[in-house]
Amino acid sequence: MTHLDFTHHALDLRSAVIAAIEVYMVRQGLAFNRVSFIEQKETDLIQLGKEALFYGAEVVPEDLALAS
Repeated sequence: MTHLDFTHHALDLRSAVIAAIEVYMVRQGLAFNRVSFIEQKETDLIQLGKEALFYGAEVVPEDLALAS
């Protein structure tokens, strides 16, 4: 997996986490402001996605991936 692939997967995981939180909040009848949540937690969400990938992904530089 290249660093670019890694970044895309991390962003996809971030989106999935936000969606899951939003669905949970709505089902529980709780107010949820998606924009405010993202503004307040953006760094934490990106880090969460990166950590999720870190333990199971082999990340290689782009030039090495293209060479193989």
